Amino acid sequence: MTEAAVLTVLKQQLKNRLIDIFSHKDEARQSFLLIDELKAQNISVISVDNDGNITSFSSQSKTLQEKYAALEKPISYHNYLLSCNFDLQESNKDVIYSLVTEQESFKVSVKKGEQSKFIIINSTDEKPADNIPNISRHYDELTSVYSRYHFTEILESKIEKPESNTTLALIDINNFKIINDSAGFEVGDVILMELSSIIRGIAAEDDTVGRLSGDEFVILFNNKEVSYVESKIQELYTLINSYKLSHYETKLGVSVSIGIVDIGLNTLVKSAASALQFADYAAMTAKKNGFMFQTYTESNDDIIFFKEAPIWIERIRSAIEYNHFELFAQEIRPVNPNNEIRHAELLIRMKDGKGGHYPPAMFFEVAEKFNLMLEIDEWVVIEAFKWNGAHQDLSALSINLSAESINNTLFVDKIISYAKQFNVNPQSIIFEVTETVAIDDFNKVLKNVTNLKTFGFKISLDDFGSGYSTLTYLQNIDADFLKIDGVFIENIQNSAKDQSIVASVVKMAHSLNMKCIAEFVSCYEAEILLKELGVDYVQGFGVHKPELGKNWLNI
Repeated sequence: MTEAAVLTVLKQQLKNRLIDIFSHKDEARQSFLLIDELKAQNISVISVDNDGNITSFSSQSKTLQEKYAALEKPISYHNYLLSCNFDLQESNKDVIYSLVTEQESFKVSVKKGEQSKFIIINSTDEKPADNIPNISRHYDELTSVYSRYHFTEILESKIEKPESNTTLALIDINNFKIINDSAGFEVGDVILMELSSIIRGIAAEDDTVGRLSGDEFVILFNNKEVSYVESKIQELYTLINSYKLSHYETKLGVSVSIGIVDIGLNTLVKSAASALQFADYAAMTAKKNGFMFQTYTESNDDIIFFKEAPIWIERIRSAIEYNHFELFAQEIRPVNPNNEIRHAELLIRMKDGKGGHYPPAMFFEVAEKFNLMLEIDEWVVIEAFKWNGAHQDLSALSINLSAESINNTLFVDKIISYAKQFNVNPQSIIFEVTETVAIDDFNKVLKNVTNLKTFGFKISLDDFGSGYSTLTYLQNIDADFLKIDGVFIENIQNSAKDQSIVASVVKMAHSLNMKCIAEFVSCYEAEILLKELGVDYVQGFGVHKPELGKNWLNI
């Protein structure tokens, strides 16, 4: 961490301690907000622990620094802060002054002509005196804005007595965990402190700023028109997007997603919790769509999605626990039939409790968004391996692996362990890896795909053409099949361009010893055309409509 970053952290820590102690005294709190102001006023700050050890010392006075270094017995300080003024203009000799607490005195020798003020802080006392307010509950320790606890109190009081033109804004820092992981928590703390200053800078004196969690800030705009709030949010968005923190040779920047809720006369807002939840839904929607900000409305489809997500999360977990999932099979048919065993892609469905199934799109998006695909993929792998282990000669089964799964080395190791447990023939199992996933984290995917291939499984590169493919990736991923994305197949009878693209992809795949599968084949005419273009397999509703897997396997 750079020296400047360390200094910034230390300055903020001191600032926070001063605010904690002085916050119940408005005049004092305003006097000691910034350490730069302390320096300007020649204030020396001594921080001690419960054992009397000085944990930090800050002073512009060289004499005081020397005296501090020479101290043999630091003060044993009790509960709270004491400040004293010294004016030595009339003294002709060095004078020893004592800073007296309730229990002991702290003696410092100061030379003539120096004027200084001392602040002594107990930095580690775990049990403050009963008459000292619990300020730590009111202010965020790192940024000095209101804590979640106190901000929620203020918000709750506003909702209990609603007024027009009251707006809540939630600012979510995108991918902040990556900054902490890559640059370190100290750098992350500096960024949070500096962002809090930017946020406070756009808020008016009667507005309220707080920090909800590690990467979320909130602003309560009081008595402000919507147009004013939106202009301030746009200003904030621009300031944060242009913000850069210099760290070693890299300049770190951040982006934010902002959700806005009108809580003034909104009858849907019943409590602080509901207001914050609505703001969070709006922020997630802004992030999903790449918007500067999103205002909460009941009719927004994306907001509806996030509101219903907890219900679907519970349904998914219940389906895994109580076996409410079922596997369907859709045949992948060779255009030149021979003696090879049948081949089908396994498709997961969730029972709806009424004899039918929920459409996959209704729960897949939630599963991907909230990191549940690993659990779903594990359920599919186990069920498919049970079938294959008991009926190895009946079919080849294609199993989709999500981005979460193919990027997880431990899960890939689990797959191999399950294969051994269920006596699976790996040559009859094809794992489908989405081409865009491979591009996103190629090195990890390559390693995991290699492990699967080494064990004997086959690999199919799925949705080819939907991402940013290059021949280099295809050359490195040792795939057995290449599945052409359906966008090039759906209208292939009527599109010369699609026909040219498919023909080129087929030629390239064959040159790399891969067989080509065309998906989304809707009719027999398309199947004949694809055969002429050199495709090896066809799949789609025009070939075979998905049916219950056990029925297709005749087991």
